This record gives sequence, C-alpha cells and structure tokens, in this order.
Amino acid sequence: MSGAVLSQDVMKPGEPLAVGRMLDGRYRIQKILGQGGMGRVYMANDTRLANRPVACKEMVLGDGIEHQKAIEDFNREARVLAALSHPSIPQIVDYFAEGGRHYLVMEFVAGGDLQGHLDKLGPKARMAEGQVLRWARQILDVLAFLHAQKPPIVYRDLKPSNIMIDQHGRAMLVDFGIARFLPPGGRGTQIGSVGYAPPEQYLGKMEPRSDLYSLAAAMHHLLTGRDPQLEPPFSFPPIRQLAPEVSEQTGRVIMQALDKDVEKRPPSARDMRDALPNPELDEAVSENASAAGGAGRVGGNSAPAMSSMATIVLTQPALPGGPANVAAKSSLARFPNAALSPAPSQAPYIATPSRAPGVAAASLAPSVAAPREAKVKAVAQITQRSLKLPVAAAPPSSRVSSASVRRHQRRRRARAFRRAGCFRGLGHPRLRLRART
Repeated sequence: MSGAVLSQDVMKPGEPLAVGRMLDGRYRIQKILGQGGMGRVYMANDTRLANRPVACKEMVLGDGIEHQKAIEDFNREARVLAALSHPSIPQIVDYFAEGGRHYLVMEFVAGGDLQGHLDKLGPKARMAEGQVLRWARQILDVLAFLHAQKPPIVYRDLKPSNIMIDQHGRAMLVDFGIARFLPPGGRGTQIGSVGYAPPEQYLGKMEPRSDLYSLAAAMHHLLTGRDPQLEPPFSFPPIRQLAPEVSEQTGRVIMQALDKDVEKRPPSARDMRDALPNPELDEAVSENASAAGGAGRVGGNSAPAMSSMATIVLTQPALPGGPANVAAKSSLARFPNAALSPAPSQAPYIATPSRAPGVAAASLAPSVAAPREAKVKAVAQITQRSLKLPVAAAPPSSRVSSASVRRHQRRRRARAFRRAGCFRGLGHPRLRLRART
C-alpha cells in the first residue's frame, strides 16, 4: 500500500497524470483535453458532486524565488477569478497543490475551441462574417467585464485555441493561466502567443487595449484563413484584400484594433463592440422587412403600405385664405380622398387620406401615392413662401395661392405697425406711416 501511495505522490517532471488518478481525494482524471508549456488540462469527474465533469488545469513550476512568486500570483488570481461571475467565463470550482504541481478546477465546457474548428475545415479555412461577429461581440463583453475590475484584469493570451464554443454556440473565454492584474505603470513579463500578441507585450508592457489587438488578430485569422503564426510578426494585410466579402465596417474596425500604436486602437472593449456590426440586429431588420413585404402582397384585408399614406402637416395657424389653408387646399386638390383632421399644437391640421366604407386600404395606393421628389418639392415651395425666399415661377394653378400669401403678409405687417404705435393711411395705395400722438 505504501508503494502505491508513493507512486501516486512522486511523479517525474513533465509526466502526465494517469487515467483514473484521484486528485485531492475528489477529482478522478478521465483524459487529457489539452497541453502547453507549463502544464495540461484534464477532464475529470467530481466524485463528491454526482460525478459531474470538471476541467482540471495543471501548472508545473520550477524551484527558487520565481517558484514562490508564481505560487503567490496563482493563489491571488484563483481567489479573484473564483469571485467573477460572467456567462462567458467558466466558473472556478477549486484550486490546490499536490505533488509539486498546482491545479485549478473549473466548470467543464462541452464543445470545442475555435482552433479545432479551423483544423477540421482545413488549411486557409474561413468562417462566415455573421458567426465571427457574434463570437467577437461575446468575447468583447467578457473583456469589458475583466477590464472593469479593480485593478483591471488583462487576459494577455487571446487566440482561437483559448476561445471555446459551448454546445449552445456561445463563445467562452478559457485558460486564464497567464492573465494578470494590471500593475502600476502597466509593466509585466514578456509573455503571450506569437502572431496574436501586440508589439507592446513583447516589451513587457500591457494594458486593456492589448487584448483588443489579440482579438482583432484572431478575427483576421477566422475571416481570411491567414494564420498570423505562420506570417511575419505584426503584418496584417487589409482584411478586404484577402476576403472581399467582409463588410467595410467590420474590416475597418479590425484594422483599427490591429494598429501598432496603442492610442489609435478603439478606446475600450465596449467601444470596439459598439463599432462592430450587430448581426442579430441586421437579421431582425431583414426579417421585419420580409414580413412587411409579405403583408403587402396579401389581399384586401392587409394593412396599407407606407406609400399609400399621404400626410401634409400644417405648421401655421389656419387663417381664412392664409397659407395654411392654401397648403391644405393644394394637398386636397392633389389627393381627392384626403380630409382635414385635428393635429397637435405645432401642426393644427393634418390632411390625411380617407376611404369610403368597404373600400380596402390597399386600393387607395394608386390614387394617393405620390413620388417622394414631388412631396419634397411641394414642402420646399411652401417653406420658401413662408420665409419670403425667391420662388420659381409657379404654375397657373398656384397663382391664387401666392396672392393669398401676400395679402396675409400685408395684414400681419399692418397689425405689427398698429401694435408699435403707428397706423396705416386709409385709402392710399402705398404704405404711409404717421406717428401716433
């Protein structure tokens, strides 16, 4: 028995855990999910909680001062990350040390990482823009959450292999092994993944916008099929040169986040998310437009289309023979089925189409609909008259309207003179003023 215990505790450096090994008397190892330079990630069963699957991240450290500092950083980060709660961050369950190795136990995410998806699709594989935007916006939500912590948490290793897609299609950010709190001055260690890490990270500097560069590099890879790890460092051709089908807005935001100058990148993860197109909103607009188009093709019981409604808003009081009534009369002349109806205070009357009982709304479209250019021209002419701007020669049908406008303006000026203490000479064709004593 003692020999079995000894073999359980003493392991060779770099040796993986055997299937069936029990960690901390609770977690039974099932298989290796992934591995890196500082350890591995195992799938295990939590024997204390109905054998639920968990992910055990293993960290193998050396000796000396760096070993002690790494342990302190590991414990501090594990405590803070255990208090974080976000839908796209796996929940941390436990952390402990055993056999000279340190373990972080997290919620198991059923699915695969984006690098695995790319490997299955083959070399130079591309992914649809809409799907990449959905995942990117979800990851930007996570980054905004991490960067808002006090002090901010900088992830530092964002790449396709660290983005898991769960069984519901949601992007999850995993592997916080090198995530660090932002120290004063933004100084840190030279660590990250070649091709995805920004230039300042190689100099030991880091800040929240460093994560935006890494995410943009991952998006560039997913949309173009160009693996930055196989290309010269910090070289990203304009995305639309490699993938013309990508929208200009998406390409512009990605290339801005890939700028070597930190100050030229989006100010924050939230700003970058808001600058990217929202595929869900675009799909909703398309669905509504399709539904509206389908409704317009239905028979007489369908709702009238927008083009069948002609509304003329009168912004001046409707005086007898005044410009408001003139506009209403001209609109009624163009729309025989229109009628005057009350409106709010700024628009005393509105001319709206009406229909006889039993007449379908859709049947009014040919008689009521007017080209947009004609409506704009009519409104511009009315505005010019009210502001006493030069008006082009009006057709014969509108000369009476222009004369009515001039009479109304003369009456308004006469009232203004009377209020100012002057009066108008009676019976004289020209305007004659005399001071009232």
